[in-house]
Amino acid sequence: MSNAFRTPARTWLGSALACLFVVSGITAQPFVYREAHPFLPTPGPAPTGWLIRSANDLNGDGWTEVGVTWKPIPRTFRVHSGQDFAVLFEKQGALLPLVPVEYERVGEGFDFADMDGNGLEDLILGTAPDLQGGAVGSGRVEVFSMPSGSLIYTVTGEQQWDGFGGIVEAVGDTNGNGVPDFLVKAGGVDAPPIYNVGKIYLIEGADGSILHSYLGQYPTDQDVLAKMGDIDQDGLADFAIARSAAAAIYGVAGYVRIYSGASPSSVIREHTGNITDVGHCQKALMSMGDADGDGIPEYLIGNMYYGGSGSPTAAGPGRAWLFSGATGAILQTYVPPALTTYLGFRATRFEDLDGDGYPEIGLYGAVSSGTGTALATIFLYDGAGGGLIQSIPSLSSTQQLWSFAGLADGKNSLVVGRYAGAVVDVYDRGWVSVTPNPVPIATTADFDVDLLSDAGALFHLFFATSAVSGIPLGSRAFPLDPDVVMLSSAEWPSLNAILDASGAAAIPISVPSDPALVGATLWFAGATFDAAYPFAVRSMSTARSVTIQ
Repeated sequence: MSNAFRTPARTWLGSALACLFVVSGITAQPFVYREAHPFLPTPGPAPTGWLIRSANDLNGDGWTEVGVTWKPIPRTFRVHSGQDFAVLFEKQGALLPLVPVEYERVGEGFDFADMDGNGLEDLILGTAPDLQGGAVGSGRVEVFSMPSGSLIYTVTGEQQWDGFGGIVEAVGDTNGNGVPDFLVKAGGVDAPPIYNVGKIYLIEGADGSILHSYLGQYPTDQDVLAKMGDIDQDGLADFAIARSAAAAIYGVAGYVRIYSGASPSSVIREHTGNITDVGHCQKALMSMGDADGDGIPEYLIGNMYYGGSGSPTAAGPGRAWLFSGATGAILQTYVPPALTTYLGFRATRFEDLDGDGYPEIGLYGAVSSGTGTALATIFLYDGAGGGLIQSIPSLSSTQQLWSFAGLADGKNSLVVGRYAGAVVDVYDRGWVSVTPNPVPIATTADFDVDLLSDAGALFHLFFATSAVSGIPLGSRAFPLDPDVVMLSSAEWPSLNAILDASGAAAIPISVPSDPALVGATLWFAGATFDAAYPFAVRSMSTARSVTIQ
């Protein structure tokens, strides 16, 4: 160990080629599988984690919570604790009397916002169709105060089978009264002679009254809603409504329209195009916050048909784009890897994972296996640079992932619902630290490892002796830049450890008594490897630096 610290880095590379480890872009994985959470008690037939959304802290414990709609029968909505996935709130749909095999679709749409001003987010829960309100099946949206779960108020649809509550999106305060407002879709509203064109309602958050409405033109119209932040910089929240499915089915132009919250009938900006164009949206539509430093939030649009034939039954490779909130210009393009289709069908936003000050993006896609079965995959992209950081595939072809959300829980966890099976899976980032920093010569510091999914695995510690461009240490997995070469620690047993039952270990790092080392900085990170593939990284820790005094 002493010789390794004394020897200049360039001489290591010539004398230790046998233990070089080359890491490129997506090999270093910031997310690792942690655990599965089944739906309990086991129902029949088994539901899926159909719709998942993250919330901020709902109960004051400092953890981000997650809402999950479990379907099909009986439809059940639950709020789970971000700390231990315990059920904090549950509501189950009742059997509809006119359709004996159908239950209320509780949780068909939902979102979270602080509706009662107590500093904690509350639940806005859509149920469509339903058994309450002025007409059976009109649909309803209930606003519940959290963490008590007490009902604040209920808003119902206007007519029977309107399907009010099918999509719910909290958009922020659009009229300056200090209470967040929200959008609701009623997909069953008709405009004879065309049926099921749907209507979008802008609802006043303070009392559930209607502020504005938007009637569709085609069946399944206006099926994507999104909060946008303050695009027009008037101090009030703006929002977007998009035509997605109708454009694909009926061959009409799709669009994303950004409306002014202050003047809900006014369109600030519109992106439009056919289903293979940049302007078309397929579910992936969301605000990304201010990504270019001009104080105006950017937004993401994804289109799974991009690059395809134009047939609504055949997705293309897909694309997603980051647009400037100020001008509508494309700032970044997110390109799918080879053999991928459906990119841009769904998306989630992560907090900054790589320390560059910008949020990252998770996009849904499907990767061909060469056997005719595509594997649904979440692709994690660098929000600012556009590069692919990691691919997170479904666990198997029979347990395909479907809905997913990023949690701002200190670990930026990823929660994934499976298309089949009553299970939601949780992925975490690995964390690692070394203390103290700086470290005097002739001392020993512990390198603490915490990789929850890798209990019992052999952990290898690596180090580098020069700064790696673009890596703010302490906040991202190391290394993620292409072709970073590190010296393997396999020849120094003191830099390896077996992780305990909780995936933790403390690895001592001995600094030799050598004045020549004073002022030197070492960057440490570690990894576990797949037992079947010795050079395939299974989990990668976050890096920490050590400056020697």
